Amino acid sequence: MNAYPSRKGKVMFIDGSREFHQGTTQNYLRDEDVKKIAKTFHAGRSVERYARMVPVIEIEKNDWNLNISRYVETAEAEEEIDVAGAVKMLRVLEKERGEAERVMNKYLKDLGYAG
Repeated sequence: MNAYPSRKGKVMFIDGSREFHQGTTQNYLRDEDVKKIAKTFHAGRSVERYARMVPVIEIEKNDWNLNISRYVETAEAEEEIDVAGAVKMLRVLEKERGEAERVMNKYLKDLGYAG
């Protein structure tokens, strides 16, 4: 008897690679790690960058490759950069630097250090 009939034809991939305690000679799963993995499995729901329920047909299309990283994206999302805003800020900072440099050079000249 299938305890999870709605999962027929699907495989649950869970990336537990960050769920461990680093030991001196070997790493091990702590009770909370096992509970998190088990809770995720029993819930049967996708969790961003952690778990995903994958239809067997998708695995077949991937030549039966069972590498977790093929099905669960684990990389952190890269922060989007507002290039136009960054260039505008750069120009403001360059202007401020130029003004600070002019003031510094005036002080140096007044003190006899610059010609």
